[in-house]
Amino acid sequence: MTAPILVATDFSDTAGLALMRGVQIAKSRKAGVHLLHVVEGDIWSGLAELIGLRDGNDHDRLHDQLIADLKELGRAVEKSSSIKVTTELRNGPVTREMIDCATATGARLQVMGGHGAGKLRDLATGSTAERLLRQATRPTLVVNYPVGEPYRKVLLPVDFSNWSEASLRTVRKLLPGAEIVLLHAVSLSYEPQLRHAGVTGAEIDYYREQEHKKAQAELAMLRADIGDPNNKISLRTINGDVASAILAVAGDENADLVAIGKHGRGMIEEWLLGSVTQHILASAPCDVLVCGNSAL
Repeated sequence: MTAPILVATDFSDTAGLALMRGVQIAKSRKAGVHLLHVVEGDIWSGLAELIGLRDGNDHDRLHDQLIADLKELGRAVEKSSSIKVTTELRNGPVTREMIDCATATGARLQVMGGHGAGKLRDLATGSTAERLLRQATRPTLVVNYPVGEPYRKVLLPVDFSNWSEASLRTVRKLLPGAEIVLLHAVSLSYEPQLRHAGVTGAEIDYYREQEHKKAQAELAMLRADIGDPNNKISLRTINGDVASAILAVAGDENADLVAIGKHGRGMIEEWLLGSVTQHILASAPCDVLVCGNSAL
């Protein structure tokens, strides 16, 4: 059996979607699921005020109830899916505990819901998904939408850095039967300077067309390097900034997953990719896989 799929749950509806998708992927990989719930210290404090925890005994009873609820959820999943489910309750910062748990279990893929902490939402600060993605090295799947068929079409934006090929290999390994659309957004960063210098619109269109041809050639080289015996990889270039291009093409291609490499060509691109990732997490019409920098 391969390494388990790590699924984080806060018992919210979105976490339920993440669990369903994690189970689906685990079955396809003949793997199990390790179901994790993390209780942060500030959540305990918030609960104390919210529901009036009086002493240590109340704290212990709530802790035991969470463990029982987690195990019951695990048993229900085992019964409905016939896969092995292990459960674990941890205390501490969610990001640190998820990363430590993935290391301890050997999980190569982390799955979590993108929204909501149920009734505890207002007690949490920041986005757990975004905090995790900044630190995680493993591929992390963020699930926001109802689970139907296995992912069939994946949109993978690339910037031709070393991480582009690594991300493509991750997607191929995770979803061997899916179609993949490799996308590169073409943007003339120097266009304002050209216009300021009096370069005509026709000339600028020529320079943009040359950039498209260059990008198409690099996309074709990337596809050739990894191999495409089943003709599952198509190539697209589009004008515009990265985030807008991803959202436009995801809708146009009816993609049911967007996969993003975590790193770019340098510090500036990595910072930019971070902002792009946040935009895509908030606005994508499908689930999002952030490939990380560790093999699946």
